[in-house]
Amino acid sequence: MTAPPPAPAASSAPALALPEPPRPTRPRWVDAGAPAAALLGAVAASSAQGRPALVPALAAAVAALVAHGVAGVALRRRSRSAAFRWRAALDETEAACGRRLESRLVSLRHRWPTSADLVERLRHGDRPPVTGARTLVVLGTGAVASGLVLAGDGPSRGDRDPRVEALRARLATLDDGPLCVDAARGVHVVGPALLVESLAGGYRAQLRHRGASVDLVTWLRVGAGDDPGGGAPLDDGAACVVEVSAAGAVAVVRRDGVPCAVPLRPSWTSSHDAPAGRPVSPGGP
Repeated sequence: MTAPPPAPAASSAPALALPEPPRPTRPRWVDAGAPAAALLGAVAASSAQGRPALVPALAAAVAALVAHGVAGVALRRRSRSAAFRWRAALDETEAACGRRLESRLVSLRHRWPTSADLVERLRHGDRPPVTGARTLVVLGTGAVASGLVLAGDGPSRGDRDPRVEALRARLATLDDGPLCVDAARGVHVVGPALLVESLAGGYRAQLRHRGASVDLVTWLRVGAGDDPGGGAPLDDGAACVVEVSAAGAVAVVRRDGVPCAVPLRPSWTSSHDAPAGRPVSPGGP
């Protein structure tokens, strides 16, 4: 189960860039050299020339200290102003990231609609494009890589800024993107009859729209009230098994028997929307 390949327009889109970080300010102890030198000069002058030279030397030291304090206040104001401008620019970058993610999701869902989206669009006469292998099926939606990149550095190269790192993580993933599987070797749906028929029927509708055989999707009814003789065990050659619980939760098990780590949100359709011929159990009547 994978995300579909990115659209050409999306893959060639320029990367989003962080705003230029504020320049680091000089430490206060570096700028304190001038008043410290003046004070040491006053002490040296008083030692060498006596008391008359002490007063002007101390006056120079006091003046240097005052100038240092004024410069420090101005430096802090510039630092606060630069930090404020950077946060405002980052707000705009976050908004741009949100718009880019939404645009990317709309593009993916248009090219790779879920069963419910496909049936609704076909009902209204809108035929979405057929891309990639004809046997690809969108099993549902979940977390997929967005293919988007956030370029640039935060305020400090050495320390990771939490807000920037959160934005990078947000931009990298689409929470509700289409999750695909190649059904060329079969997709087997197992679960309560009504839920299985809805899910399998939607998958078969996708295959019919893409010009592939709907027989690649099979189903098996299990659970209380279902006909125990309604099917045969899964063929080991199936690409994956889609297990549906009585509550409607869906889990995907790959051909090697390992469950897929990405949670899947199913897309339900009406049994009346399934292509001609109901989903059948392998080896069943």
